[in-house]
Amino acid sequence: MNPIRSIVIFRQRRRWHLFLDYDGTLSPIRPRPSQAHLDPRLRKLLRSLATKRHLKVCVISGRALDDLRRRVRVPGITLVGIHGAEIVEPGRLPRRFFPASAIGRIERLERRLRARLSGTAGIEFENKGPILAVHYRRVAPRRQAWVRKTCRRALPDGLVVRSGKKVVEFRARGLPNKGTAVRRLLRPGWTPVAIGDDLTDHDMFRAVRRAGISIAVGRRDLKADLVVRGPRDVVRLLRNFP
Repeated sequence: MNPIRSIVIFRQRRRWHLFLDYDGTLSPIRPRPSQAHLDPRLRKLLRSLATKRHLKVCVISGRALDDLRRRVRVPGITLVGIHGAEIVEPGRLPRRFFPASAIGRIERLERRLRARLSGTAGIEFENKGPILAVHYRRVAPRRQAWVRKTCRRALPDGLVVRSGKKVVEFRARGLPNKGTAVRRLLRPGWTPVAIGDDLTDHDMFRAVRRAGISIAVGRRDLKADLVVRGPRDVVRLLRNFP
């Protein structure tokens, strides 16, 4: 992105609502999800942005809300977990938008997949309640296609499957997505800016398409308005906000 162009675009509007993905956007992708930490300098920048009256900040992630809270630790911003199924706004109690029955389906699927994938080095399961993520970034390259195929064959009724960066994700049907969360949180008169790096972020890009700006991190296939190379460019962009 041309930084001069970004400054011009941002200063054309008065009130902004930032929707920021976490993994691959605020924090570089790591071999294990547990290794993706927020740089203290970026946390300080987010704290500063959160104090501006003309700017709302939301971190929106596929991670569970409690996990996201531990990693972000910035007061005054909204956190969205599980792609929109969990939301906590400043000064309010968390809200959850999924049926209790979804948890049982995911637990049964996890037991089945653990049995089928047992003995596969590098597999990591992440149970988020209504979502199960199977990470295979550390699996030997020659085995990764087999892992994806095995996961998709295990899909039971009542769940849907999506693929991301070295992850297969099972979701209960009817769950909110990141676009749902953007539409739920955005207030009239505020211009949204959505920044993300993966296929799951395409939902929020579509949600802001006519009203705001979408920015893809490292991917030109997400049909975003602008593209930056990586998390370092996201930091530069955030510093340019008026």
